[in-house]
Amino acid sequence: MATINGIDIEKAKAERIKKAKARERELKRMRKESEKVDSVKTEYEHSTNVLDMYNNLSNEEKKVLAKQLEKKKLRDNYLQYLKYVHPNYVITKFHALLGKICQSIIEKVENGEKVRICLSVPPQHGKLIENNTPVLTRNGWKKHGDLIVGDEVINHKGNFVKVEHIFPKYFANRKVVLTNGEEILCHENHEWLVYDRFAHKEMVRETKFIEQCVSENNLVGRGHRYRFQLPIKQFVKGEEKKLFVNPYVLGVWLGDGKNNGGSICACDSDRITIDECRKYYPNGAERKHKTTGVNYASLIGLSTDLKHYGMCDQHKKIEKRIPQEYLTANIEQRLELLAGLLDTDGCLDSKHNRYVFTTSDLLLKETFEELVATFGWRTTTCRVEPSVSTSGIVGKKPYYVIAFNPTCFIPCRIERKQLHTFSKQRKISICKVEEIEPLEGNCIQVNGGIYLVGKKMIPTHNSYTVTE
Repeated sequence: MATINGIDIEKAKAERIKKAKARERELKRMRKESEKVDSVKTEYEHSTNVLDMYNNLSNEEKKVLAKQLEKKKLRDNYLQYLKYVHPNYVITKFHALLGKICQSIIEKVENGEKVRICLSVPPQHGKLIENNTPVLTRNGWKKHGDLIVGDEVINHKGNFVKVEHIFPKYFANRKVVLTNGEEILCHENHEWLVYDRFAHKEMVRETKFIEQCVSENNLVGRGHRYRFQLPIKQFVKGEEKKLFVNPYVLGVWLGDGKNNGGSICACDSDRITIDECRKYYPNGAERKHKTTGVNYASLIGLSTDLKHYGMCDQHKKIEKRIPQEYLTANIEQRLELLAGLLDTDGCLDSKHNRYVFTTSDLLLKETFEELVATFGWRTTTCRVEPSVSTSGIVGKKPYYVIAFNPTCFIPCRIERKQLHTFSKQRKISICKVEEIEPLEGNCIQVNGGIYLVGKKMIPTHNSYTVTE
């Protein structure tokens, strides 16, 4: 071993190399810190310059910049793009997962990678409504199985929405029973937009999930309120129409009009109904019954106008009804029709903020319920069998008593029938799901995802095509 003055030469050399490397590492660390400080300084100066540049932009230039930033955000997030294209689109957990997969595929393609995509979409995945379920369209009632692309149905916000796609036929195997008495036949995979009282939020649930929860126990809290509640519908907005018969006049005739003629009747205290109808049919004789004192008024021209709707035939009795055209008229026209009906065959239960309408005509009863449903109001109907009155009159036909609580003013002309205080609208809940024998049906796709089905216009979810 070589030594000088007792010092190991190899060991001393190793020590010098070690110290040199340590100094080099320290110099590198100091350079990095210096570069970091310079970088932060540069970034600060840059951000300050960018802020100054933004403040110097005009309002129009700021809008253009905001739009460009929004586009960049949409390019970086497929789910955000989906919500931008379809603002009312409800993203479930499955859709969120699919969106993330699509985003990753887009990024790989942008980076030049070759991607092979395989989609498996079974044609028998459910999410359908039975063929004979009635659906109100812009042109009246139509069976769900008869809907075609381009038809305009109604969503839960009261707007007309177009049918964008019709899916292949399959089978409905479940009956969903609601607290308003409506029953909807669908597939076990059919989806519903509901408020889940367990989760305390609105979400999309499949029928089979609801069935499982209902079979276990879906009652919640005091008063045993059901777990799954459907969203409250807004008034069907409809459209202003040129109708053959003024809506109020039609309501009065349906209530107190002669079936085979254009005449109406009213007692002296309700004389205002005749005076109102005279504004539209000024000509015609009047007479007063000698015994009852009831006023009878002929409205010349009314019978001719009613014949456009297939009513008021002099040679045969035709059951009264509300023509389908009136169900999609605008809100004001439908309220006028409702006022005419209530001014004649209706009464007001002011204690319970409720109207009660009575009729012995089955078809008028059904179409009256449909009219009330266009406002999203629930009806309660009782059938009363014929009986002998206190005056000895023997009843021949059963009659129907229909009650409902409105949420807005109905312009009745008779003052005692005007309601100015309203009850809070209650939500409709799913109370039962039953298995049924398979019945043919299909699913559709509408703009926005939600549309109304059934005579009581129940909001339900649609299906989406693969491109969605």
